[in-house]
Amino acid sequence: MIEACNFIVNTMAFVLSMCLIVTMKINLTPSSRRTTMLFKMCCNTQVLALFSIAAFVTNRTANSAVLIYISNIIFSLSLAVQIYLLSLYLLSLSYTNYIKECCSSLLHITITVSFISVCLIYFTTPLTKLLFYVDERNQFIRGPLYNILYLYCGILLFTSIIKLITNKQNISPRNTYLLLFLFTLETFIVVLQFINKDLQILAIASALANLFFFFMNHSYPYVKNTGCFGIEVFNSELTKLFERKKNFFIITVVINNYINLINHYGEGSNDLNLEISKILNIFNWKEIDLEAFYISDSRISFLYKRNNQDKSEKITKEINTYIKNIKNFNFEYKITVLKCPEYADKLWKIKKMQDIMEKKCAQNYYYFCSAANKEQFNRDEIITNELKTLENHSDDLLIYGQPIKETKNNEFTHAEILTRLNSVNFGIVFPDTYIPLAEKYSCIHKLSLILFEKVCSQINKLLQSNIKFNGFSINFASIELEDPAFAEEIIEIIERHKIPFNKIIIEITESTSIRYVNNVKNSVNILKNKGISFYLDDFGTGYSNLERILSLSFDVIKFDRSIIQKASENKKDFILLKSLVNTCKGVGLKILFEGIETDKEEKMAMDLDVDYLQGYKYSKPIQIDDVTSFFIDK
Repeated sequence: MIEACNFIVNTMAFVLSMCLIVTMKINLTPSSRRTTMLFKMCCNTQVLALFSIAAFVTNRTANSAVLIYISNIIFSLSLAVQIYLLSLYLLSLSYTNYIKECCSSLLHITITVSFISVCLIYFTTPLTKLLFYVDERNQFIRGPLYNILYLYCGILLFTSIIKLITNKQNISPRNTYLLLFLFTLETFIVVLQFINKDLQILAIASALANLFFFFMNHSYPYVKNTGCFGIEVFNSELTKLFERKKNFFIITVVINNYINLINHYGEGSNDLNLEISKILNIFNWKEIDLEAFYISDSRISFLYKRNNQDKSEKITKEINTYIKNIKNFNFEYKITVLKCPEYADKLWKIKKMQDIMEKKCAQNYYYFCSAANKEQFNRDEIITNELKTLENHSDDLLIYGQPIKETKNNEFTHAEILTRLNSVNFGIVFPDTYIPLAEKYSCIHKLSLILFEKVCSQINKLLQSNIKFNGFSINFASIELEDPAFAEEIIEIIERHKIPFNKIIIEITESTSIRYVNNVKNSVNILKNKGISFYLDDFGTGYSNLERILSLSFDVIKFDRSIIQKASENKKDFILLKSLVNTCKGVGLKILFEGIETDKEEKMAMDLDVDYLQGYKYSKPIQIDDVTSFFIDK
């Protein structure tokens, strides 16, 4: 009966350990010290299970003293190693900085010395016969110190648990209770083995401990090659902290030039990924309750689970200093520090607050959240909600226009349509505030269609009044033209208002990168065949190149004011601008300078023979009905 029990129990321990080893190899990157220790414990448990059976069998059946000595010594040593690793693992849970604190602690030294002492006793057993010996009939006989291994197990486990209890402030309450339960279970198994010397069940105790620690600290897969958890675990931890109403800090590092670094060093660059992993692992558990998370290729976060403002500032400054001193890569980064739940009490609020902070943060520096950021968040939320329901109060979208001057005839022939949002809560809101929100929260197309309906209605009104003009230009985001249904929607609105297609000019903002170029090409070609013209807006400030411009068949290129202003003040910038203008004109494109404010800028534009001028020198944006006065004067 005992033989069958020992065989079944140890086989279960072996299989369970094998399953954990395979799981860890597939899902985990055992790069952290604690994970590596658990992996070693699982491997050692397999040895312990095998030699538990071997020692039991040889003690009863073997006729060779050598086999009995070997099997029992390996069994005893594997058990000593298991207890040693388990003790170190328990210590690692009670210390936040394992290397600096745990390895230098008196308890760690005591455990190591006692482990070495036990090993020496076992190695000298064939000579001293203190633990066991084999008599002349090849019978296994226990020596006077045979129970030292059980005493060693009990002392190490007991002292480790005492250390855990005294450092319980460093461990979550859940883990503390679970560890106490494990200690009770392990003690029961050791006592049972001590009472019945024929039982060999210590391997299953070790296997159960390994399983316990795996699910407590390692059941989530680490992100490959980082040794840290990913965004799923990060969100799970945040949810738990919110439920427990704990104050904590999120320190986030955003690498703004990650794409450029990838393009320079190559996709999947080991050196680049290794450097990011170093940042994670150097600060992971460096302080009490500081844990690192790999959010994405260009974003890593540190969760500091304490309500300690001074310590969070110290950690942030250390991270900033470390990244700033990296020589191998010229990181362009921003670090934001968000206190929760004071400034964000929901998962979805965290990302929005971080976006606001990143815009405020200086390059290669850090930024702490403030009450002003919370006010902006609340303001943005209200404006976003107004945008989402704008079709129910479309009159709140006010239409303005800025006339455009044709240099050939020295006359105002058309105008760019601009908008203002008449917010119920904040009054007049300018586009630089609500357009980014509309784009971010997928309201931009709804907003564009409401505007386009109003513009078509205004064009119809002007035509009925026999006012002569060439048309109105309306801005659309490139993401809108990526929709295959875009051209059909525009055509339907124009035909419904019964206006000529050539009165419509569509401006595409260059600051938005185009993802699906072929879709945009199709939309442009369909609408150009109907008579609609296309302008490229803000040329020189975004993503476009000459190849992209030519492929999309623009009619007019609008040069951004920032380029014009620099060229009017600097000779080198003027030479560059002149070259760009000549190149564009050389391929049949017309040129519009926007942001003209001074006589000097106007003269420079005329010297460069541009086709159209627009800016405050002629008119600031005015209500759409007032724009017609520029056409009437013609």
